[in-house]
Amino acid sequence: MLEAKRLAELARLEREGASLEAQLRRARHEAHQAGLVNLAHEDEIRALRDKLAELGGAMGDGANVKSTLEELRRAYEAEKAKHAEAAAAAVEAERLRVESEADAERRRVESQKLLERLLAEQRRKLEGQSERLGADALHAERLQKERLERELTKHAAELKAAKVELQALKLAAAAKQREAQATLEKMREEAEAAQRGLESESNRIRKELSATSSRLAAEKEGRQGAEAKATAEEKGRLAAEKELAAVLAKAQWNAACAEKAEAAHVATIKALKEELKEELKAAQKDKSPRHARPPKERGRGSRSLPGGFDFEEGPFAPPVSVQLATALRKNAGKVLDLFRDWDTDGDGQVSRAEFHEAMGALGLEVPSAEIDTLFSEWDRDGGGSLDFTELKKILSQSAPPTPLQQAGNAVKNGQAFIKGAGSKAKVPQT
Repeated sequence: MLEAKRLAELARLEREGASLEAQLRRARHEAHQAGLVNLAHEDEIRALRDKLAELGGAMGDGANVKSTLEELRRAYEAEKAKHAEAAAAAVEAERLRVESEADAERRRVESQKLLERLLAEQRRKLEGQSERLGADALHAERLQKERLERELTKHAAELKAAKVELQALKLAAAAKQREAQATLEKMREEAEAAQRGLESESNRIRKELSATSSRLAAEKEGRQGAEAKATAEEKGRLAAEKELAAVLAKAQWNAACAEKAEAAHVATIKALKEELKEELKAAQKDKSPRHARPPKERGRGSRSLPGGFDFEEGPFAPPVSVQLATALRKNAGKVLDLFRDWDTDGDGQVSRAEFHEAMGALGLEVPSAEIDTLFSEWDRDGGGSLDFTELKKILSQSAPPTPLQQAGNAVKNGQAFIKGAGSKAKVPQT
């Protein structure tokens, strides 16, 4: 309120100063006009004096001269009175000008003093505000410092916890690596044992074949009259040798499969190491909990296989995709019902993504690569989807024998054939 009054007073003084300046300019103008009038009167007086002198020189001493002089005197007096009035007006104008200038100077000094007083009060007020702002800034700085110290302490605790968690992850990774190494060594030993078993079996079959060949040769020498029968026995021996060669080839292929399985396990261990490294990096960057799997879509049920399903492991175990196909064939009805439930658009097709989701819905924990392998084997036309009719036909087929089963069957058939050939080659002694 006081500030508004001061500003109003200052505005009033400025208006009065402007009014005084206008009056001063008007007084100066009037004084100038009066001076001009005075000069004009003086010029007229000089002109009258000159005229009087001319008339005095041209006229003689007569009544006309006296009357003319009288008229001139009256005119001169009139002009002199006007001149006196003009001079008085000029003096008055000068006095007013001086008074106006003095009044203007006085008001200017008063305005200057008032302005200086207002500025001093404003300066004191600003200094007080500056002191308050300085105190507020110090308080805010102190609060900011305390907040930063709390955050620093919190981050230090989080960093310490992260280091502890990282150490635990490293220990777990080392344990997992040792376990994988032990598993790999065990698989290698099993593969070597299997290889030795196959070699011993092959040697035994060779010995039996050699003994059979020797026995057949001796019997052939003693059977001069059974030429045709001996020829048939020779063909049987050749067939047995061919079967044995096939058995040996199967055994070698089985050994190659064992090596391939070992390489697959090595690749799995390498992938586990890479996954562990990624988990360690993720743990260092963000310790947030892992995202849960997205909820299943509405309208899609799940039909877990009864009793679950355990995949075989070891160097002689069939591929995971083959075991998965066997499990799906054993539960063909549940698999087809599940795919029918999930066919919301009614196109009768099973896409690769739906095939992946079905494995989880059936309770089968299978690597994605093995699921893709099985899908590609069943998707013979490469269209990226399986027709229900085609899927039903595949599931109704019997599972093909594994390479190890084929090798075992071949060995059994060879042994049976050799035994049969030996029994046929026996001839009663005469």
